[in-house]
Amino acid sequence: MHDMPSERAKTEPGLLATVDFRAFLETLRVRWWVIPAVIVVTIGFLIAQQSRLRTEPLSYRVSAVYDVPNPLVLLGTIGINPALVVQTPDEPTQLQKLAGSEIRGQVTEELGSSVNMEIPGSYEDPFIITCESSEQETCTRAVDMYAKKASEIRNFAVVSTLTSLRAIFQGAFEATDDPIARSKVAGIDGLLNNLETDLVQTDSYVQTIGATVGDIQDVNYRFGVIVALIVSLLILLQLTYSDSRVRSVRQLVRLVGDDAFIGAITKAGDAVTDRRAAVALYQGLHSASAQRVAYVPLRKALDDTTAVSSLSALASGTSLVSKPFSELTVSEIAQDVPGEVSVIVVKRNHDLRKDVLDARAGFRQSGRHLVGFLLLD
Repeated sequence: MHDMPSERAKTEPGLLATVDFRAFLETLRVRWWVIPAVIVVTIGFLIAQQSRLRTEPLSYRVSAVYDVPNPLVLLGTIGINPALVVQTPDEPTQLQKLAGSEIRGQVTEELGSSVNMEIPGSYEDPFIITCESSEQETCTRAVDMYAKKASEIRNFAVVSTLTSLRAIFQGAFEATDDPIARSKVAGIDGLLNNLETDLVQTDSYVQTIGATVGDIQDVNYRFGVIVALIVSLLILLQLTYSDSRVRSVRQLVRLVGDDAFIGAITKAGDAVTDRRAAVALYQGLHSASAQRVAYVPLRKALDDTTAVSSLSALASGTSLVSKPFSELTVSEIAQDVPGEVSVIVVKRNHDLRKDVLDARAGFRQSGRHLVGFLLLD
């Protein structure tokens, strides 16, 4: 038997011995689905965590903008200057009543909870009523209630003012029988019959006060993808390390040694790499004075023998494809056939590193002339 170069006993390689760039690329090519799977899981976990930890804001600030009608301007159509008419009570007093404790108590009782209200000091545009509460719906109801109360207070003031004004002109008419005074009374009556003092909402908006976990922002998605890519890289590295299959030339060389490595060929063939392997095979045939190469796969038979047959032809020899090593009997393994050398064929991404070591040990103890190991894609 041709003695293989003496080497220290080889065990399953460690991390530095198995993780190489080619092996990692092979793992990535075979298990590419790890990356999208981890991204989906990471983003899903982030969404779940965000949803589970979602908190309500400390409070809501609800504001509504209103248009405040002033029906007294219509007095100008009947010859009364509205600028000279003072409401009773006047506007500041109306708003003081709106913000007072009486109406606050009424609103609190109807709502069942107290709220903080902000009432403007005048009816200048824009007229904004604002509520702050821990519940948005409660605030919205409170704003609507205050707007209704404001309309009622304003209606009472306008009606009182027009009624007093009517009484003045009615008295003038009765005293002087002045037709102008009578027409003004008629105009005021028409205005009272079609009075519109309700506040008209034109806009509204809601603000949150205090920290809250809202929908995941773009930055969270980017962060999740980055984390997922890092995790995917670690998983693929771990898979490369723990994967027991032969993924690269470097892995096979580290298992059997550089002198025992013949080369790597593909089914499609490559003029350069095939000749590199053929030279090593030629030397093996020449040193053993043999003409035939017996190719021994590890566990599964070769489904296509074209590549190894071409390799033997390049090395000026003939070829024989043996049964897999796992199917050979002990006597077949140990039998030395004159004029024949053996080559163990390792299928990339299929054969196990442990099987390579076992076959290597088995052939070293047999009577066969083992040229070395061939990596087949």
